[in-house]
Amino acid sequence: MRSIPLRKIATCLPGVLLMTAALATKPANVDDFRAFYRGAGLVHTAAGVYSNPGNSPATFLPFLRIPSYAWTLRPLHSLGYQAAHTVWTGILILAFGAFLWIARERRNALALAICYSFPVAFSLALGQDIAFIILFAMAAVQLHAAKREVAAGLVASLLVVKATYLFPVALVFLARSRRGSYGLAAGTAIQIGWSFALEGSSWPLRYLAVLKNPLLDPEPRRMLSFRALLAACPHAGLLFAIAAALAMGWLWFVSRRMRFADAMTLALPLGLIASPHGYGYDAVVLIPLFVSAASLRTGTGRLALFGLTPIPYILLLGNTPAVVFIGSASVIAAVVFAAIEFYRTRAVRSEEWSIRLTPDSAPRVSPAT
Repeated sequence: MRSIPLRKIATCLPGVLLMTAALATKPANVDDFRAFYRGAGLVHTAAGVYSNPGNSPATFLPFLRIPSYAWTLRPLHSLGYQAAHTVWTGILILAFGAFLWIARERRNALALAICYSFPVAFSLALGQDIAFIILFAMAAVQLHAAKREVAAGLVASLLVVKATYLFPVALVFLARSRRGSYGLAAGTAIQIGWSFALEGSSWPLRYLAVLKNPLLDPEPRRMLSFRALLAACPHAGLLFAIAAALAMGWLWFVSRRMRFADAMTLALPLGLIASPHGYGYDAVVLIPLFVSAASLRTGTGRLALFGLTPIPYILLLGNTPAVVFIGSASVIAAVVFAAIEFYRTRAVRSEEWSIRLTPDSAPRVSPAT
């Protein structure tokens, strides 16, 4: 019979209590669940899931997922709002717990980081669903490790609900798992097809119109992406597109030289900093990379450790542009340097190229020439 890990519980408990206090004391207007609840009620109706919920920054809170995702949330809309909100928060907490339960590497460190993470607390307070993203990614990694590549791709296709992360994960599958790519493509096609059945042929255009609405992101400098760093530069859009393309190109390069699980560790963080839209709660996806890189011995390790503290995310909430810039720049720098160091330590060395990894991650010895 396994003993109860009292020391681990005692270490994590203060962080859990702080999160509970944050949820109990948050202002009533801090609530992004309204968008999910509204979308669940509007899907497959005449108004449509992307109907305009307001015309000012204070009231504009659109549904930013595909219609098939709104359809899966319909049971929540059968409840009263407060009851649905409570159930939703419980589901998100369970998602974080499931992520830790299926994680195999550094589970204790991940648990500690999550329990004291400002982005985790922020996501729960807002009702954001970023917990599902790290859960789907971790589940795909474990299924791939179990040689169930098609199933891994099917699970990874659930990331289509937040396409920011689907593209970099798709690059990893294309580089490392052919059968997994088939599963990912099939799962994505099913969800997109169901979205057309629910909302008609015009839903992609209506979705794009919402994404292009300037009310969606009135303060790009508070984002955790290259866009925040380049917002004040001439030709900011072009520079951002170049930076994002370079990040995705580098991910493709390293994915072909790393294990599938290691490449997946880099995919979500690089997807975030290359995203046109990502706020403090999205930093939840950085936790596995920062936990792997955190150390007091090196500059990169200390920067990653800083990214696990609440400090940079509190700076993002500041009122001074310089303070906000320091917050976003420090996190983005931590991602870049941690990713480079992670690749340097995990990539296949040049003298090992004679033993290559197939796309199925099985070792194969090249014949002598």
